[in-house]
Amino acid sequence: MTSCSTSRRLFLGGGAAVACALGLPTRVLAQTEPYALGEFHRPDAALSVALSPDGRRLAVLQQTPQGDRQRAILDIVSADDPGGARVRVPIGDVQAQRLEWADDRHVLLVVITETEVQGNRPMHSMIREQGRTITARRVLSIDADTGRGLALFGEDRQALNYNLDLGRIIDTVSDRPGHILMAARGFNLLNELYRVSLSTGRSELVERGVARTLDWKTVDGVPVLRRDLSARGDVQTWRARPIGGSEWRFVRSDRILEQPQFTWAGPSETAGAVRVLARAEGEDVIALRDMDLTTLQLGPPIRTREGFDADHEVLDAARRPIATGFVVDRLDYDFPDPAVAPHYRAMNRFFNDEASVRIVGADTARNRILTYVEGPREPGAWYLYNRQARDYTNIAARRTLEAQRLAPMTRLRVATRDGSEIGAYLTRPSSGAKGPLIALVHGGPQVRDAWSYDRQAQALASQGFWVVQPNFRGSGGFGETFADQGDRQWGGRVQEDIEDAVLAAVSEGGLDASRVGIMGASFGGYSALMSPILRPDLYKAAVSICGFSDLPDLLAEQRRDDDSPGQQIYAREVVRLGDPRADAAEQVRWSPRRRAGEMPCPVLMTHGVDDAIVPVGHSRRMRDALQGAGRPVELIEIADAGHGDWDLAEEGRLMARYVAFFRRHLG
Repeated sequence: MTSCSTSRRLFLGGGAAVACALGLPTRVLAQTEPYALGEFHRPDAALSVALSPDGRRLAVLQQTPQGDRQRAILDIVSADDPGGARVRVPIGDVQAQRLEWADDRHVLLVVITETEVQGNRPMHSMIREQGRTITARRVLSIDADTGRGLALFGEDRQALNYNLDLGRIIDTVSDRPGHILMAARGFNLLNELYRVSLSTGRSELVERGVARTLDWKTVDGVPVLRRDLSARGDVQTWRARPIGGSEWRFVRSDRILEQPQFTWAGPSETAGAVRVLARAEGEDVIALRDMDLTTLQLGPPIRTREGFDADHEVLDAARRPIATGFVVDRLDYDFPDPAVAPHYRAMNRFFNDEASVRIVGADTARNRILTYVEGPREPGAWYLYNRQARDYTNIAARRTLEAQRLAPMTRLRVATRDGSEIGAYLTRPSSGAKGPLIALVHGGPQVRDAWSYDRQAQALASQGFWVVQPNFRGSGGFGETFADQGDRQWGGRVQEDIEDAVLAAVSEGGLDASRVGIMGASFGGYSALMSPILRPDLYKAAVSICGFSDLPDLLAEQRRDDDSPGQQIYAREVVRLGDPRADAAEQVRWSPRRRAGEMPCPVLMTHGVDDAIVPVGHSRRMRDALQGAGRPVELIEIADAGHGDWDLAEEGRLMARYVAFFRRHLG
């Protein structure tokens, strides 16, 4: 890492960051040997950092290899001397996922445990074989003063017998001091909300959700929003209830892998309302606003930005709003308190305005601000900023990768063939050597690529490939007008935008247009199959990851599985793809499986066997169609995996296959 672990003082008066007495390490990124492919798929060094509400201490969760797994390490750091000595808290031989502070003294540590099943007993409605080892998730409450640890839910035999996931923290604020709110599945297989004691680990039932309730959002410990998952697992539904009310009422459903059109932002200063990120009728962008819990009416925008959807809201430890985030290229914020803005600009200047600085925590006094920094050549690190001292200190690095060995990224403004303009990102090998170009297409389609660290782009660039990532029309994050331009254009304007970005990248880099491949996951996997058929002279190899291959099949699956009120998601899919009867001919024309005989290049597909969002049948039927047409194709099925949720080692093995495939066909 180029990031230093010493404290650095920042001047806010228009200059770059300068060093403390120890001197500033220069950020000269001289060309060095790129990383071997396997280095991008090593386990993270640090997993989580959290700032205590009073701003006095940091909890740092790291991990180290131990045999064939990772062992967690928990350190407590004084925020007065973040570069000084750390107190290591013994937590035993455990694997961990993340941490947060419950209060100024207790750290909540989410851990993974292995349990030997004794006898036959049901868990999540499944009968486990006797003697089988299973993994489960728990939360430990650790006293940062004494190091004493306590498993929440304690020895609740009912919870332990019927639930493999006791690691779902809903809120650290409860209606009773010394307690937090957690979710767990009960004996009746419904997801339930519990009040759990930090001192004893014992739980009390607060209320019951439904079988697929994901979580609740609360005001002063009282649930006011509930989020449920569809049976297929691809749609989330929000419901609301006023404080003192009894009935949960439908608010909105959204696809879980796309830009959310409605989400929780925090409590409101207005009685009977909450803050949400949502788009009101007739507006183009998602804005921060209030929602009345009784009428469900949305108030006027509180913070908004033309051309960009509000992405998230940041609260301090007292649950007061500190900033609203917008992804422009890098992450940017609007601040209700203008005095915070120059400090944020100084943090960005420290990284030469080349990384996204995300605010992940602030103490109640808003003097200490915890940030997570990530960019194309900043592979992830946590920094603590002290407003009073104007010090910015590196606390932990997520990945042990050095910036000078990573590939640089540039922005492309792409003029499209119809006179419009889209944005794209071009990652080039650190050597700058000319090589093949890969179009890396994002999923959704209503999500977006951003100016950030991208493992796939960096891995491909380390092997000599150039990578272009287009934000085609239909992408999310740029407002409804931009997203709607992708409707009924999945095989038309959308693929043309991708093609225009490819040609712009070829021109920008002086590359060989006869050495272009395409790769993507989910919607990007569909594009990887469709684009070569539409432009057979351009693409010479295609990698589709969990991609769908047939639009009529996709619509039929959505209609069958959509359990949102009034089949809201299916109705939205008809808007995007067209009516299954009136527009059937066009949907067939834009389905790569129906045109397998036109595939001009070799195809490699990967798919999780248990994918509930895009069933593996899409890739199997595409393989069969390509084989039947005499086209070269290979399908790799990943057992016990869903929609791209394979582990890091599996992802590394697959990336090696992708690289070998592209080398074989692109040179």
